[in-house]
Amino acid sequence: MDQFDKALTTAAIQHEITVYDGQPHAFVDNVEGIQSGGAQGEAWAQMLAFLEKNLKNVTAQQSESSAVSYRAPFAWKYYAMLVYEHAFGSASHQH
Repeated sequence: MDQFDKALTTAAIQHEITVYDGQPHAFVDNVEGIQSGGAQGEAWAQMLAFLEKNLKNVTAQQSESSAVSYRAPFAWKYYAMLVYEHAFGSASHQH
């Protein structure tokens, strides 16, 4: 997690990282959980506040001027096909 935070900071990408103790990955998974409060409700409210703060009133020109130059360290096309194949069961990447 520290490496991820450091990389986002180095790339000047606005971010917030919050770990909710005892919660699994992707624990905000339904409306009822959000409405009941607790960790799901808190995480949802935090996300909405972050989006409000960082995306509201951002013009296209502002977005373009703050673009981050990025070159993928691996073949995106291969991994995109891998995800597609696994999602639909063909898995033709196996020899």
